[in-house]
Amino acid sequence: MTIFVRAIKSNELDWANQQYHSIDFVPTDSCDRQFIAEIESQRVGLGRLVHITDQIWELGGIYVLPEWRGRSVAREIVKYLLQQAGNVHLYCLPFTNLGRFYQEMGFVNCFNSSRIPEKIKQKYQWCQKTYSQGVLLLEIPQSFNNIALK
Repeated sequence: MTIFVRAIKSNELDWANQQYHSIDFVPTDSCDRQFIAEIESQRVGLGRLVHITDQIWELGGIYVLPEWRGRSVAREIVKYLLQQAGNVHLYCLPFTNLGRFYQEMGFVNCFNSSRIPEKIKQKYQWCQKTYSQGVLLLEIPQSFNNIALK
Protein backbone atom coordinates (compact mmCIF):
# COMPACT_ATOMS: atom_id res chain seq x y z
CA MET A 1 0.00 0.00 0.00
CA THR A 2 1.54 3.28 -1.14
CA ILE A 3 0.42 6.58 0.35
CA PHE A 4 0.74 9.45 -2.10
CA VAL A 5 0.53 13.05 -0.85
CA ARG A 6 0.05 15.88 -3.32
CA ALA A 7 -1.13 19.47 -3.58
CA ILE A 8 -4.87 19.91 -3.69
CA LYS A 9 -6.52 20.76 -7.00
CA SER A 10 -8.89 23.73 -7.11
CA ASN A 11 -11.88 21.48 -7.77
CA GLU A 12 -11.12 19.53 -4.56
CA LEU A 13 -11.33 22.47 -2.17
CA ASP A 14 -15.04 21.89 -1.49
CA TRP A 15 -14.33 18.26 -0.60
CA ALA A 16 -11.55 19.33 1.78
CA ASN A 17 -13.79 21.86 3.50
CA GLN A 18 -16.58 19.28 3.80
CA GLN A 19 -14.15 17.04 5.67
CA TYR A 20 -13.10 19.92 7.93
CA HIS A 21 -16.73 20.90 8.54
CA SER A 22 -17.56 17.32 9.58
CA ILE A 23 -15.02 17.54 12.43
CA ASP A 24 -15.48 21.23 13.34
CA PHE A 25 -12.11 22.33 11.95
CA VAL A 26 -11.63 25.82 10.52
CA PRO A 27 -12.20 25.73 6.73
CA THR A 28 -9.24 26.17 4.47
CA ASP A 29 -8.79 29.21 2.26
CA SER A 30 -6.72 30.25 -0.72
CA CYS A 31 -3.82 31.45 1.48
CA ASP A 32 -3.32 27.94 2.87
CA ARG A 33 -1.15 25.37 1.15
CA GLN A 34 -3.53 22.41 1.13
CA PHE A 35 -2.57 18.77 0.49
CA ILE A 36 -4.43 15.50 -0.01
CA ALA A 37 -3.26 11.97 0.78
CA GLU A 38 -4.36 9.18 -1.55
CA ILE A 39 -4.12 5.43 -1.70
CA GLU A 40 -4.77 4.00 -5.15
CA SER A 41 -6.32 7.34 -6.27
CA GLN A 42 -8.76 7.32 -3.34
CA ARG A 43 -8.69 10.34 -1.03
CA VAL A 44 -7.84 9.14 2.48
CA GLY A 45 -6.68 12.26 4.33
CA LEU A 46 -5.57 15.85 4.15
CA GLY A 47 -3.45 18.51 5.80
CA ARG A 48 -2.35 22.08 5.29
CA LEU A 49 0.26 24.71 5.90
CA VAL A 50 -1.27 27.98 7.05
CA HIS A 51 0.64 31.18 6.23
CA ILE A 52 1.42 33.35 9.25
CA THR A 53 4.44 35.29 7.90
CA ASP A 54 7.05 34.47 5.27
CA GLN A 55 9.14 32.68 7.91
CA ILE A 56 6.34 31.37 10.16
CA TRP A 57 3.70 28.81 9.21
CA GLU A 58 1.25 26.60 11.04
CA LEU A 59 1.03 22.90 10.26
CA GLY A 60 -2.58 21.94 10.72
CA GLY A 61 -5.78 20.45 9.49
CA ILE A 62 -4.34 16.95 9.61
CA TYR A 63 -7.26 14.62 9.15
CA VAL A 64 -7.43 10.98 8.12
CA LEU A 65 -10.77 9.48 7.16
CA PRO A 66 -11.81 7.02 9.89
CA GLU A 67 -11.66 3.90 7.71
CA TRP A 68 -8.00 4.66 6.84
CA ARG A 69 -6.63 5.28 10.34
CA GLY A 70 -3.87 3.09 11.72
CA ARG A 71 -2.10 2.84 8.33
CA SER A 72 0.49 5.64 8.78
CA VAL A 73 -1.48 8.10 6.63
CA ALA A 74 -1.12 10.94 9.15
CA ARG A 75 2.62 10.27 9.46
CA GLU A 76 3.04 10.51 5.68
CA ILE A 77 0.99 13.70 5.51
CA VAL A 78 3.03 15.36 8.27
CA LYS A 79 6.35 14.24 6.75
CA TYR A 80 5.28 15.67 3.40
CA LEU A 81 4.16 18.95 4.95
CA LEU A 82 7.46 19.27 6.80
CA GLN A 83 9.31 18.82 3.51
CA GLN A 84 7.08 21.40 1.80
CA ALA A 85 7.55 23.90 4.62
CA GLY A 86 11.31 23.95 4.20
CA ASN A 87 13.30 26.06 6.61
CA VAL A 88 10.57 28.04 8.39
CA HIS A 89 9.38 28.22 11.98
CA LEU A 90 6.40 25.87 12.30
CA TYR A 91 3.67 25.85 14.91
CA CYS A 92 1.15 23.07 15.45
CA LEU A 93 -1.98 22.92 17.64
CA PRO A 94 -2.81 19.22 18.02
CA PHE A 95 -5.19 17.61 20.46
CA THR A 96 -3.33 16.46 23.58
CA ASN A 97 -3.81 12.78 22.76
CA LEU A 98 -1.69 13.37 19.63
CA GLY A 99 1.18 15.05 21.47
CA ARG A 100 3.51 12.07 21.38
CA PHE A 101 2.96 11.60 17.64
CA TYR A 102 3.90 15.23 16.90
CA GLN A 103 6.88 15.07 19.25
CA GLU A 104 8.11 12.03 17.31
CA MET A 105 7.82 14.18 14.19
CA GLY A 106 10.14 16.80 15.71
CA PHE A 107 7.76 19.21 17.45
CA VAL A 108 8.45 20.44 20.98
CA ASN A 109 6.34 22.27 23.56
CA CYS A 110 6.28 26.00 23.00
CA PHE A 111 7.35 27.71 26.21
CA ASN A 112 8.36 31.22 25.09
CA SER A 113 4.97 32.90 24.78
CA SER A 114 6.52 36.32 24.11
CA ARG A 115 7.47 35.35 20.55
CA ILE A 116 4.35 33.42 19.56
CA PRO A 117 2.57 35.29 16.74
CA GLU A 118 -0.78 36.79 17.73
CA LYS A 119 -2.59 34.75 15.07
CA ILE A 120 -1.30 31.51 16.65
CA LYS A 121 -2.22 32.71 20.16
CA GLN A 122 -5.75 33.53 19.00
CA LYS A 123 -6.19 30.18 17.29
CA TYR A 124 -4.88 28.36 20.36
CA GLN A 125 -7.39 30.19 22.57
CA TRP A 126 -10.18 29.47 20.06
CA CYS A 127 -9.26 25.76 20.03
CA GLN A 128 -9.29 25.61 23.82
CA LYS A 129 -12.80 27.11 23.89
CA THR A 130 -14.14 25.13 20.93
CA TYR A 131 -12.94 21.59 21.56
CA SER A 132 -13.66 19.48 24.63
CA GLN A 133 -10.28 17.76 24.19
CA GLY A 134 -7.17 19.53 25.37
CA VAL A 135 -5.00 21.28 22.79
CA LEU A 136 -1.21 21.61 22.79
CA LEU A 137 0.89 24.45 21.44
CA LEU A 138 3.93 22.92 19.74
CA GLU A 139 6.64 24.25 17.46
CA ILE A 140 9.63 23.36 15.36
CA PRO A 141 11.99 26.33 15.45
CA GLN A 142 13.32 27.39 12.06
CA SER A 143 16.84 26.25 12.84
CA PHE A 144 15.66 22.77 13.85
CA ASN A 145 13.12 22.05 11.11
CA ASN A 146 15.31 19.65 9.16
CA ILE A 147 15.79 17.40 12.22
CA ALA A 148 12.22 16.10 11.82
CA LEU A 149 12.88 14.98 8.27
CA LYS A 150 15.51 12.41 9.26
